[in-house]
Amino acid sequence: RSSDLSEYEKAGIPEYWLIDPSEGIIEVYVLDLKAYKIMGKWSTGEVAHSKILAGFQAPVDDVFGG
Repeated sequence: RSSDLSEYEKAGIPEYWLIDPSEGIIEVYVLDLKAYKIMGKWSTGEVAHSKILAGFQAPVDDVFGG
């Protein structure tokens, strides 16, 4: 997790996406009681999605140019 994550929590940012190109993984965290909880973790062949932005999806292969 990013060292800046606690700053986003303090600021009340409702959703945080962590994109790891070296592992080909997307993790999505949502703010719950002032702390982030992982909502999902997606890799090759899967489709990451947002809890906050209804209908928003990101195919992992497209994000990493696969």
